[in-house]
Amino acid sequence: MKVLLICVGGVSTSILAANIRKYANQDDLIEALPESELNNIQKKYDVVLVAPQIKYMVGSIAKKQSQAVIETMSEKDYGRLNGKAVYEQAKRLACQKKDGEEGEQKMKQIKVTLCCNGGVSTKMLVKKIVDAAQTHGFEIECDAYPVTRIAEAAPGSDIILIGPQIKFMAKELQNRYPDIPVDVIDMRDYGSMNGKKIFEDALKKYNW
Repeated sequence: MKVLLICVGGVSTSILAANIRKYANQDDLIEALPESELNNIQKKYDVVLVAPQIKYMVGSIAKKQSQAVIETMSEKDYGRLNGKAVYEQAKRLACQKKDGEEGEQKMKQIKVTLCCNGGVSTKMLVKKIVDAAQTHGFEIECDAYPVTRIAEAAPGSDIILIGPQIKFMAKELQNRYPDIPVDVIDMRDYGSMNGKKIFEDALKKYNW
């Protein structure tokens, strides 16, 4: 865990950093800087704790340490230079950051399989669906296949989207792949190649 403490002159946080190290793990990095050196920060921290008297600077600090969790220290803990309490605050924030990153990574990975008679017309939709997914922050695997090759494409899919011209096969495919949602693409969206709406409808329906 990499923790940065920031105050006006850096003196109080230097003392506080020393107090924190008494409770920190051996591989934790605990550092302190005055606010005047913010522009010179080169390292990336997991947690940045700000002295209460400069809490108005949290926004500007967030721009420089966008990957860090940033929070103001309590006046009580800061005033008492309570290393143990501030370290517990840093650990809590670091755990929140880790959980958030893991949840985001899980949420943003998705596989969409398109299926139609020959796989040619749905190929045109692939790029538009990929663009829409990326706009929403997803890492997407998406391709189109003829119905005769669906067996090789289906495993691992989060959804199978089938062209309206083969909607009669929806029930058969759903029976074949009971753990994968099978949806028929709306005729109007398919005709207009509206990949954005197709993706966003699925996003909303399945709460990815």
